[in-house]
This record gives sequence, structure tokens and C-alpha cells, in this order.
Amino acid sequence: MTQPIHRTTDIYLASFLLYHGVELIGCRRLRPKVNEFQFVADENLHDLMRLYWSGEPLLIVPTRLLAALRTLKCLAIEEERQRRFADWEASLGANEHADPRADEQGRPEPPLPAASSIPAC
Repeated sequence: MTQPIHRTTDIYLASFLLYHGVELIGCRRLRPKVNEFQFVADENLHDLMRLYWSGEPLLIVPTRLLAALRTLKCLAIEEERQRRFADWEASLGANEHADPRADEQGRPEPPLPAASSIPAC
């Protein structure tokens, strides 16, 4: 049986969940400047969401919370970079005689290939 997934486009909620150790499953770009973050939906996630929306004051380490936000932003950028690179590679296969320095739109350079790890932003 597959685990239920919680999806959110709220990057601040997502960084709060990541800060508290909820497992991030994936990141998907929906449209420009809107990404969907996917987490394992368990009892801990729901408790943290209630805490987040309650408005209750709580102690956090600001640098760790901001690091979680930066990680999510980098993941979103990396996901988009991988998608663009895959599109570019597919366009090369469709046009065997194309200039290797330009894609179908005449751009002089291909997008950079995705790094295997989260890029340093």
C-alpha cells in the first residue's frame, strides 16, 4: 500500500514542515513561480500543520528555518533546470542536422545539465 501524500504550494508551510523533519518526497513545477511540494502525510505532519495554522508562538532556530526555505527554492530551480535540459535533449533527437550550439529557437547555448545534488544558491 502506498503512503498518502500531502501536497502544498505554500513554500513557507513547506519550509516549516521540512524544518521539523517531515520527509519531502518531491517537488513539481506547476507554472512559473508556483511549485508543488510533496510530503509523506502521517500523523506528525498533521500535528505540525495544526501547529503552523494555530498562530501559537513557538521557539525555532531562524537560520535552520531559512536554510529549509533556501533548500526548497534550490530544489524548485533544479527541477525546472532538469525539465528544460530534457526538453532540449529531446529537440536534438528530432533534428539530427541542427547546429550543436543552437536549439530550435536559435538560442546559442543549451541549458546547463542538472547537477546531481542540490545546487548551492
